[in-house]
Amino acid sequence: MFDGDKKTFMETVAGVLSVYGRDVTEAGLSLWWAACSRFTLPQVLQALRAHVADAQRGRFAPLPADVVAQINGLNAGDGRPDPEEAWAMSLRAADENETVVWTTEMAQAWQACKSVFDLGDKIGARMAYREAYARLVQQARDAQMSTQWMASLGWDERRRADVLREAVDAGRLRQSDYLALPASMTSVPLLAAPDNTPEPGGIPAHIREQLRALRERLTAPVERGPSRDELAKAETERRKAQADERVREYMERAGAVESDRLGTTAELPQGIPA
Repeated sequence: MFDGDKKTFMETVAGVLSVYGRDVTEAGLSLWWAACSRFTLPQVLQALRAHVADAQRGRFAPLPADVVAQINGLNAGDGRPDPEEAWAMSLRAADENETVVWTTEMAQAWQACKSVFDLGDKIGARMAYREAYARLVQQARDAQMSTQWMASLGWDERRRADVLREAVDAGRLRQSDYLALPASMTSVPLLAAPDNTPEPGGIPAHIREQLRALRERLTAPVERGPSRDELAKAETERRKAQADERVREYMERAGAVESDRLGTTAELPQGIPA
């Protein structure tokens, strides 16, 4: 509730208590406000009316705890499964092929116990799940959060369709939510475009042409340069050729010098050593 609801709330509480011949002090009303302010004013008013009309509890003046219990009892009809039903539904998540439709609290509770379940301790996992689920549901109800159903899709497409259809029939998923989920991967024939399908098959001619052009681009040979190994091999051959050329030049120069020396020796007069 908001501060603006405080006057109406306190007047209503005082009026209900007067039915039982009880007076309430300002300090007492402050305690009532502290205990009930986390709920909305309509919830509190409905809980007070329910308490007064109850054949058993209505014989006694209400306490703040009675109002909270009434609200929690009314919230029990918010569509959230009880812990045992929630556990049975969540067990499907152990099989990746199965699709699970569950509430936010069920999914969070499953994550809290999954490590224990994976170790093979099903009993311990169930206890951990129940404890976490009950705590999460209470927190959600205290915060006035509405029930949120969602789907965790499994790999089995046939089972997926059945589970989602059952959830829609049960009112847990809306038809629009169901249609928004990923479709089955099974092939579905395309609808033919009117006056634009000269060939059988249902695919318009301009679409076929675009697909053909795309296929040609994808299958066309790709021009590529030399690989790293080919470049390294070519560089080695180039250096080897350069070395061979230097050796050849050196040998030619050495041969020319030797020829000159021999020629000079031949021209020397006899008796004069070369």
